[in-house]
Amino acid sequence: MVGAGDGTRDRDLRLNIPERGVPDELERLRALVAHVERMLLTLPVIEQAKGVLVATQGYHPEEAFDVLARASQRLNVPLRDVARRLVDSCQKQARDEATLPHPTRRAVDDVDRMVNEPAEDEAPPPFE
Repeated sequence: MVGAGDGTRDRDLRLNIPERGVPDELERLRALVAHVERMLLTLPVIEQAKGVLVATQGYHPEEAFDVLARASQRLNVPLRDVARRLVDSCQKQARDEATLPHPTRRAVDDVDRMVNEPAEDEAPPPFE
């Protein structure tokens, strides 16, 4: 029985890759893992920046990404850095609630109410 813990399955897999190809394949996979790790670290800030553009400029998410990508190319700066600058700028402005444009302030207030107020058919939380 192949793969029954006797090492047969491992030997079969090794036979499918020429010996000289193993180090190359291993290096390719390491590079791929490093790339995916970098993407996972930068994806949240890019998504946040897209959200800012969608909420404030009315872009579709794909359009927002295109705007960020064009800015990245024009400035010759990595996309993650463009996104970080936008998000940081918005966070700085948001600290002073008066700087938010009226529709954005209203949207933020609406979300805050939805989170903090019970729904009509919902009992109030205990111990209030």
